[in-house]
Amino acid sequence: MKVPLTAALLSSLAAGCLATAPPIVPGPLDTEGEVYLEAQPLPSGSARLAFRIESIAALRHDGEETPLKVVRASVSGADLKERRLLAFGRLEPGGYTGFSIKISKATLAGAAGASDLLIPAEPTRVQAPFTVERRHATVLHLSF
Repeated sequence: MKVPLTAALLSSLAAGCLATAPPIVPGPLDTEGEVYLEAQPLPSGSARLAFRIESIAALRHDGEETPLKVVRASVSGADLKERRLLAFGRLEPGGYTGFSIKISKATLAGAAGASDLLIPAEPTRVQAPFTVERRHATVLHLSF
């Protein structure tokens, strides 16, 4: 008798967790557009490099920053051999000057292990002008 009760309790807990999970696809675009930021493969000599992305934001012409959802926070030269999605988000239509990218950690692997690299305290601004159109998705490629 204990097994069915435990199974029922676990299945209702699992169902409760599933009900509160955010949707992967937020629904159709209405008044905004969408941007997908992909990383190009790192150069062939970058296999020892690794870094962690803390945040990425799109920069509007008026100076406003809109955060994107980072989907690949950990990036390494060994893993980035083909294009990979880094971040995406819904943005208001209009012109953007580029992105603000905050790196929280960077390392370079060596014979004695990984060495920490110096990273800027402030986010790095990447000048890459683009336009977001209402109800359209834009894919941008970032090269390091």
